[in-house]
Amino acid sequence: MAAAGALYLTLLVFKAALALAYARRFQRPRAGTDLSAATIVQPILSGDPDLGAALSDNLASLPEARFFWMVDESDAAGQEITATLMQTHPDHRIERRLCPDPPPGINPKLFKLERARHEARHSVFVVVDDDTRVTRVGMAALIEGLAADTVTTGLPCYLDRGDLPSRLVAQFVNNNAALAYLPLLAFAAPPTINGMTYAIAASTLDSIGGFAPLLEHVADDLAVAERVRETGGTIRQTPFPQFVATSVRGWRHYWTLMHRWSVFATLLLGRQTAAYAALIGLLHGVPSILLWMLVLGALILPGVPTMAIVVSVVMVRAAALVLVQRAITGRSRHRVAVSIAAELLQPVHLAHALCSSRIQWRTRRYTVRAHDDFGAV
Repeated sequence: MAAAGALYLTLLVFKAALALAYARRFQRPRAGTDLSAATIVQPILSGDPDLGAALSDNLASLPEARFFWMVDESDAAGQEITATLMQTHPDHRIERRLCPDPPPGINPKLFKLERARHEARHSVFVVVDDDTRVTRVGMAALIEGLAADTVTTGLPCYLDRGDLPSRLVAQFVNNNAALAYLPLLAFAAPPTINGMTYAIAASTLDSIGGFAPLLEHVADDLAVAERVRETGGTIRQTPFPQFVATSVRGWRHYWTLMHRWSVFATLLLGRQTAAYAALIGLLHGVPSILLWMLVLGALILPGVPTMAIVVSVVMVRAAALVLVQRAITGRSRHRVAVSIAAELLQPVHLAHALCSSRIQWRTRRYTVRAHDDFGAV
């Protein structure tokens, strides 16, 4: 018990120290930076009741930016929401394109992005998921970073709202975002990007062939990152958050969402060298197993010494997470019990991903055979 607790805290403090050290290297951009060069490209699919509010918040945050909304021809609700927002925000530069369904075996998000690329050639091409709320500081950091690197990306931060399934998703992301992306940068360049928000110069995107070579890849973020590196480019991971709110509609939705993310995580691991995959496993896989050992040990061998170890781990864990969250996102987003539950569930989701490669992606279901080979169920 004591050894498991000590190792758990050692890994956690090590990751927190690396994350904070990396974040301190970045000067906070000015919130008043002119962002008119940004073309915000959003592949849109209705189904989340927060969609209209998320799109509206981005319009309010970035009034000078240009917006491209890519909506399915078959998505009547998405068309209605976007049409209403275009009417209520006549002074914004908003363009909407209706897209046919992608052919079989084609990534629907990349399919829309490739169509948008041809109409956004003279600006900074910024991909923003339709459930993501960008910040001016985060967007300024993305654009400024393109002076030195090919593609820039930020950190996801989930808004903790709704019932228990929603809060489990939020705690999973907020436990792991900074501690997963940032510590690894002490050892190697970023292996992927945060697909929820990233930026690349339109001219650079054209020079690497756009998204066309990637259309058959299921994990768009990993595909873009690998394409950038293959063509000699570099990735900048900024430590500034973009805020996400996904309405998790009960336990089934929670399970399918976490399963899809876990399948994508296994694809990422499979593309790394053995040494780097082992490092990822040590920093991000071993801690949840150690936490399970502590919980089971407390149940099997209850008593004052065991309880003292568990309480100490929980307190130090909370302090480390709160410290990192305040430094990165401005305030604590930690909920002790839900946070621990989210971490304990990680091995369960990973095991499920290793056993089943069938994922649910909003209204679509796919069988994932490989990084570049998937098909509709």
